[in-house]
Amino acid sequence: MRTMILILAFLIIAAIQAKADEAGQGIAQLEKNVLASEGNLEQYERNLKTSQENVKQMKESLAKLKTFMVNLEQSNQGIEKNQATLEPVKNKVLEHIKNERVDIEREKKQIAEVQQILDKLNKQLAARELNVKAYQAKLVEIEKEREGWAEQKKNMSSLLTTVKEKITTAEQEKVKWEGKTDKYQTEVDKWKNQAALSKKQLRHYKRLSD
Repeated sequence: MRTMILILAFLIIAAIQAKADEAGQGIAQLEKNVLASEGNLEQYERNLKTSQENVKQMKESLAKLKTFMVNLEQSNQGIEKNQATLEPVKNKVLEHIKNERVDIEREKKQIAEVQQILDKLNKQLAARELNVKAYQAKLVEIEKEREGWAEQKKNMSSLLTTVKEKITTAEQEKVKWEGKTDKYQTEVDKWKNQAALSKKQLRHYKRLSD
C-alpha cells in the first residue's frame, strides 16, 4: 500500500513538472513573439516617420516651384510687352531715315540747279547725313536690344519647361510617398495590434504558470 502511494505521488509530481515545462516553453515562445512584434512596430514607426517627412518636404518643394513658375510667367509677359514697344519705335526711325533720304536727294538736285545757295544746302546735307547715321546707330541699338529680349524669352521658355518638369516629378514623388505612408500606417496598425495581443497572451500564460 505504501509503495502504491509513493508511485502515485511520483506520477503526480512528474505530471506537474511536465506541465510546468510545457508552460515555460509557451512563455518563452510568447516572449519571442512580443520581442518580434515590438521590433516590427519600431521599424514601421520609423518608416512611417520617414514617409511623413518626405511628404512634407515634397509639399513644400511643390509650393516653391509653383510660386517660382508664376513669377517666371509674369516676367515673360513683361518681356513680350517690352518687345512690342520696340516695333513702333523702329518704324518711326525707319520713317525718319526715309524722309531724310528723300530730302537728301531733293537737295542734291537743288545744289546742281541753284549754285547760289550751295553752301547752305551743303550744310543742311551734312546735318541730315549725321541724322541718318544717328538713326542708323539707333537702329543697331534697337536690333541689339531686340536680340537681347529674344534671348531672354528663349531662356525663359526653357526655364519654364524645366520648372514644369520638376513640378511633375515632385508630384509623382509626393504620390509615391503618400502611397508608402498609407502602407506603413497599415503595417504599424497591424503590428501594434499584434504586439498588444502577444503581450496579452504572455500575461495570460504567466498567470497560469504562477
